[in-house]
Amino acid sequence: MRCVGHVDPPSTYPEGLVSGGSAWIRLTVSVDGHEEQIAFLIDTGASATSLQPFDAMALFGDEFEEAVSSPSTRRVVGRGVSGLTSLLVADAKLTFRSTAEERLVLEQPILLADPVLAAPVSRGERQLPSLLGRDVLRHFRIELDYGESPFVVLETL
Repeated sequence: MRCVGHVDPPSTYPEGLVSGGSAWIRLTVSVDGHEEQIAFLIDTGASATSLQPFDAMALFGDEFEEAVSSPSTRRVVGRGVSGLTSLLVADAKLTFRSTAEERLVLEQPILLADPVLAAPVSRGERQLPSLLGRDVLRHFRIELDYGESPFVVLETL
């Protein structure tokens, strides 16, 4: 099965540094009966898949506080680019859809960034993206093309 994502245009930084665009894929995430379409940054440097607070709040809606404080929620301490942080672990279903509308559902734990540390943002302003990490990426072959029409493809092994 092949899932196609998109690649942002390259960015130019001071001193002539040029970044290739970031690769993104949109998935349906389901946790405890809640479901939401979420755009994930494909991050081969992240060991685990994680939802940032903004996306977690979109997933849980009005029940966000109850969901993250339920007795079934597990807490772990994680280390990332920002140092040590408190994370919540949730059992999730990640649904990948192909261009032919085939579906692949992976059931596995994902991390939720601690909402207490999140500054409020509006729908159009993201602080940090949710990350699709190696725990999920190990199920796929990744094709990343920076040609004239950049794209990313995840293909099942």
